[in-house]
Amino acid sequence: SYVFMLSIMAYAQPVSGVQTNDQFPEKAVWMNIDHKLVMDNLKEKIAILVISDERSVECSYYLRQLEAMTIKLPATQLLEIMVADTTNPLSKKHLVNYIQRNGYLHPIAVFPDLSGFNSLQVKSAPYFILYEKGLRTITQGGHDGFVAVTKRIEVLNEQGDVFKTCLNHQFRSYTDPSTFANPVVETPTHIAFEEG
Repeated sequence: SYVFMLSIMAYAQPVSGVQTNDQFPEKAVWMNIDHKLVMDNLKEKIAILVISDERSVECSYYLRQLEAMTIKLPATQLLEIMVADTTNPLSKKHLVNYIQRNGYLHPIAVFPDLSGFNSLQVKSAPYFILYEKGLRTITQGGHDGFVAVTKRIEVLNEQGDVFKTCLNHQFRSYTDPSTFANPVVETPTHIAFEEG
């Protein structure tokens, strides 16, 4: 029964966060938002970062679920990150088409690499990272990562304490990307505003 009690105590413990010096790279390309984001922008938010592959159906499925959830919860912010592939570079036009085709409203960034994330070993996409007001609490890939993040956000939403102290605005594009008609890539129409 001692072991049983220990396991119950472990389950009841709050998720412990790790204070990291994670940083977004200077050379990141940001889409679907009108300014570059830095990690400090997320210090007053519950931020879900999804490292994704735009060719993956699985990534697309999880992103749709998370976007629907975060739209209802203004304390949260969804960000999608792709890692640049030097053998198959993504053009801005391709990314604009990707955003429009999927009707995404969240910011999307292409990073040259993931070296700004301390001690993070990402083997494949999708990979989920949860920051709770700057503390990194979950880093996990695949379906298990998705479940861990969504369950944690449900808990935070039920408790309410942390959500009340978060900024209630989101970085989102203000028009439905599917309504754009062949935008000129040099002057992108993926303008964003802070809702709140």
